[in-house]
Amino acid sequence: MFKPQRINELLEERRIKKVDFCEKVNISATTLNRTTEKGAEIGCIKLERIADFFQVPMDYFFERDYKQPDSTNTIEKGMDLSSGNTINGINGNGNAITMSYNDQQREIEHLKVLLKEKERMIQLLLHQQNIVLDNSELID
Repeated sequence: MFKPQRINELLEERRIKKVDFCEKVNISATTLNRTTEKGAEIGCIKLERIADFFQVPMDYFFERDYKQPDSTNTIEKGMDLSSGNTINGINGNGNAITMSYNDQQREIEHLKVLLKEKERMIQLLLHQQNIVLDNSELID
């Protein structure tokens, strides 16, 4: 369940004015007030900007067991990764994420496919450029 009051708590803790906050995260004061005061739903993109601003995971704003990510790597703890246990990590926005081992493997395979496609495209472009250069040399 969404906990909009946590936004207000963070604003108060950090002594940030709502007007300044709204400007920095690019949301209207009306949207913020409807969300924090009346519990209106907020879009996921806006909530992500709010989470990024406060440097907290989006889960922080929901009724879940929120824990700060452990700085110790799961592998170093000796967890059996093949059992489907989760691994904590940090995404590109600096937010904590949790992925199962199987999800990580799928993500790795997907990235390998993308990398192969990128390499193929580079080779095609280089080949195409060489053909263009060769043809221009013949004209000169």
